[in-house]
Amino acid sequence: MSPFDPKPGPQPQPVVVQPSPAPPFRPTFRQDVTGTSAYGGSWQLNPYYFATPPTADSMTQRFHAVGWIEVPVFPAGGPFSVNAGEIHLVFAGGVTYNCGLLAQYFVQYPEDQLPGLAESKVNEAITNLQQRAAH
Repeated sequence: MSPFDPKPGPQPQPVVVQPSPAPPFRPTFRQDVTGTSAYGGSWQLNPYYFATPPTADSMTQRFHAVGWIEVPVFPAGGPFSVNAGEIHLVFAGGVTYNCGLLAQYFVQYPEDQLPGLAESKVNEAITNLQQRAAH
């Protein structure tokens, strides 16, 4: 290198951009589900039993369910009726379970406050369901 050669400048450092984390999962539930009696009267039902289709889609993908189905609350009829069905996730082997009851873990244990806890509770519940079905 001669004294007339330009001096090397600082090398540019690569900029590392971290992808922003996915927003925490916030399940949604139908708030308008009512039960009605043929003998008179009606009442609002617990929304945690009635996940919305977008929640069911997310839960299906996240927990590797085969899909989901809508199940009537009173399939054989009778004096009671409900204006919506429950959404059940369908797992391998035909095991089904109410999506809303699984999704409510994400309300009890928010991902942004208790990372991983809701997911582990849902996985535990699914494992228990599949083990019971196998016996």
